[in-house]
Formats: sequence, C-alpha cells, structure tokens
Amino acid sequence: MIKTLLPMVSASAVLFCSQPGVAESFVLVEAGVPQCAIVLPKDGTAAMEYGARDLQKHLSLMSGADVAIHRQKSDSDLPGGYAGLILLTTIPADGQPAAEGEEFWITTQPGTPWTIRIYG
Repeated sequence: MIKTLLPMVSASAVLFCSQPGVAESFVLVEAGVPQCAIVLPKDGTAAMEYGARDLQKHLSLMSGADVAIHRQKSDSDLPGGYAGLILLTTIPADGQPAAEGEEFWITTQPGTPWTIRIYG
C-alpha cells in the first residue's frame, strides 16, 4: 500500500491522478467516459453521501463525465467494469484510525482495479 496525496490533472480530455515520484498514473475519465466509480459503504453517513456527490460534481466539472456513485449492499459488493474505484470509508486499510496526513491511499494489485481510499 502506498500513502500519497492525490493531485488531479486534466489534459486532452483525460482526467488522471498520479503518485508523486512514481511514473504510473491512474485514468479517472477518458474522452468523457468514466473509468472509475465512487463507492460508498453500506453504512455510510450523510456526510459521506455529501462528499461523494461533491466529488462526483467536481469530476464532472473537470471532465464532463458523470462518474457513478455505488452504495454497497455488503462489504464485498463492488461494481465491476471499471479500471479503478474511489472508496469512501472511515477506517484505513490497516484498521487504525487515520492519522493526520493519511486522508488518501492508492493501492494496486495485479489483475484488480486500482483503488483510491478516502478516509474521513
């Protein structure tokens, strides 16, 4: 797992994020087509719902794409067909409360979608 800030850049109708110091980047939207979905946990709060809608709005303003919001029905309920997922959650992957500066994590595993986890 790699801790990172999440700079977003829009160029040539491609919206992507990248990890500082790493050549790899993750496409969020390409040619107006979403390559990711925003995922809310089944027990997500009203604040998380607001955050998801706000993120969706800003991704649309930057790219023109309507990125889907998916509310999980169970912990394993994740949407398929995307290059990546943006997960909104209250607990970091290590199970410990998020420390200051630990708001974002990007994880990659071969054969699975990249995942951006946003805590708060």
